[in-house]
Amino acid sequence: MNISYRYPMIGLMFGLLFGSPSDSLMVVRQNSKAPFGTYDVSAVLNAVKLETTGIEVTVSGNAETGWRLEPKSCGELTLRLTKKDGRIEASTILTLPKIDSKWGVVTSVPGPFVNTPAWEDGVSLSPDSQTLFVHYSPITISGMFQPDPANAWVAQARGPFSGPQRPDFPRKRIDDQGRVRSGFGLYGMDKIDRPFPPTALYSFRRLADGTFGDPRLIGPQDDGDGSLGAFGPMIPTGEGAAPGWMVLTFNDPRTNGPGDSESDVVLLPFQPNKPAPVGLFARENGQVVCGNWAPIRLGPDSLGHQGNSHLHIDRNHAASLWVDDETKPEKDLWVADGTGQLPNLKWTGTWLHLPPRLSGPESEEIQPFFNGQFLVMRKDNGIKAFPYKGGPFTEDSSWGTMETWLQTSDIPAKGQVFVLGEPTVGHDRDGEILSFVYGVMRDDGTIDLNAGYVRARTARSRS
Repeated sequence: MNISYRYPMIGLMFGLLFGSPSDSLMVVRQNSKAPFGTYDVSAVLNAVKLETTGIEVTVSGNAETGWRLEPKSCGELTLRLTKKDGRIEASTILTLPKIDSKWGVVTSVPGPFVNTPAWEDGVSLSPDSQTLFVHYSPITISGMFQPDPANAWVAQARGPFSGPQRPDFPRKRIDDQGRVRSGFGLYGMDKIDRPFPPTALYSFRRLADGTFGDPRLIGPQDDGDGSLGAFGPMIPTGEGAAPGWMVLTFNDPRTNGPGDSESDVVLLPFQPNKPAPVGLFARENGQVVCGNWAPIRLGPDSLGHQGNSHLHIDRNHAASLWVDDETKPEKDLWVADGTGQLPNLKWTGTWLHLPPRLSGPESEEIQPFFNGQFLVMRKDNGIKAFPYKGGPFTEDSSWGTMETWLQTSDIPAKGQVFVLGEPTVGHDRDGEILSFVYGVMRDDGTIDLNAGYVRARTARSRS
């Protein structure tokens, strides 16, 4: 069995143990007419052997001249480079059919702690790129489409549910053998018609070698058997955004009722490397109650589904709150204008719809991220960006020409990356970093969602 291909985390673990794989320092992506690009591995790295696993690839060159790689399809390509001193560097590259020239080598997030064979979703990177957030469940996301709670895709964990990768994961519905009891009657979600597994949010700290580790649990503290779980964690961006806060999308089971049975946007006090519980839920006398409640609801109202939220506050304390509505066929994006300082924001009106070019009925636009320079989103199974020129968000003239940063095929095939989404952009001393979610179809037909990562070419990372 091809372990490195099936479980890319294993390949990255070699890099952590024997050498740093961070940011694909050993690989340069060339602008090429080849359908999936070409990649050069430098000869100056004192390597004696290069091994590849994953998708089919043509390899030319040698240790003296360096190697050139030409992938033959869209998927994961794990490189394992043996040095003269015996150290091993490893990285898992994502070979996509379209990568904007702005970006370098696209990889699976480095380090053994983030990606697993299970369900990593809701990925976001803090503005300073030092913290990565992941929404996690130990099953495959394909289990969500199985109405039978006994189906192995939903009833058996395929990812970790304890330390070191997932410490403090809710264990009320998982036994020691990884058997999962997926509940139906979640608090405030009594009409859910399919099994729903336990989920949890985690933060990961950037380590000295560039990988992400030190996983820490973020609430809600319902022990996996109560609320639908918070998702879409995001640190507010902009010069006016005070530190110490996180934005989440959360379906508060106490407020569900006529006109509001969907998720809302909440603001949560948050400090890196410290617990951030949302609340402890219970049912008393037929009513859902909550102790230790911390969040503050954001936005002009709580009607409808407000998902995948992001908050930006500029230097003049003008706030914009961005959400999507995945319950509608067109999955449109919305924005609300506000003013003030965290946590005391005032909203000036209702939710506003973006121009059709950015969010129209003919295509899917979800998962917005806005940092004052770009509005980035998942659009038509790619990560697209619209430069912001200034002016009202609702005016077409306020936005520049769409840029396709990353694109893949939406036709699922075994071993192929066919899902991209959840973009966020962070910065460090080396430049911009784009994080995102990608999905691969595994040999058993399930979808494996993972965290992806790419540096801008202007970085000092050779990519």
